[in-house]
Amino acid sequence: MIDESAVVEQFLELARGTSSSLISFLPAFEDAVTVPETSTIVRTHFLAHDANGAPAVEQLAGAMASAAMDFCLARSKIERAYAEYEETRSTAAIVSLNELTCAVSGDA
Repeated sequence: MIDESAVVEQFLELARGTSSSLISFLPAFEDAVTVPETSTIVRTHFLAHDANGAPAVEQLAGAMASAAMDFCLARSKIERAYAEYEETRSTAAIVSLNELTCAVSGDA
């Protein structure tokens, strides 16, 4: 079962442009280095921790979901759905974006 309120909030954050950046949950461990005698660059990252010191796995998952939605859905569709929500307070258009996202990702 899909938690409709969580989906709506994710889309509203995307439409507002306030969603957390994916990279903010993956801080760099060291500066990038080049492997000698190659053009290969190695970057290392670690998973950020929340205020309690626990790995921010759920926050990272939310940021990944937002990034996937941002990549898969045209910004104009998100903005139209948000405008409809603002005008009617109905989440129907936003929920339909979730259904579209699931169809694109193969989860339908």
